[in-house]
Amino acid sequence: MARIQAYNGCTSSTLSARVYQFVKQSCKKTEGVGVTTTRGDHLREKNEMTTQLSHGDWMLFRGGEGDSQMVWLGRAVSKTEWSNQCIWKNETGRDIIAGHVKIARNEYAINVQWYTLRQADNLLEYVIEKTEPDPIVNNNKELLHAGFSMTQAVGSRSRVPR
Repeated sequence: MARIQAYNGCTSSTLSARVYQFVKQSCKKTEGVGVTTTRGDHLREKNEMTTQLSHGDWMLFRGGEGDSQMVWLGRAVSKTEWSNQCIWKNETGRDIIAGHVKIARNEYAINVQWYTLRQADNLLEYVIEKTEPDPIVNNNKELLHAGFSMTQAVGSRSRVPR
């Protein structure tokens, strides 16, 4: 039986130096640059990233406990009810429910088209998520990175902007 050793958020098999299992958990930063960053700073950073979004921008979101993916890919999609914008800020002074998701006061809602990783033969590709084929409202709590460009690689050489 393999013996497992645990080190700072990951476990390593003693049978192979190349096998690791990382434990996904939140932890407080205790040393180094930015150690005093507060929750409010994180909220402001996510809100600023969100305000820069426009229709068609790509985003990465942190997956939740038990999700099939640790990181989810989404694309901002405009919503008629939000004056054809892809984001909406809750300025009501209270938490509200938008599209079955709680949006805290001063938090943003984002209309997202979700994509999932699919493997067919030796090809990995992102496709529209089967269980969520239409855009849905999400809050920006789990937003990791937003507004980046994507390039579709076909074969080993050609790159087609998409």
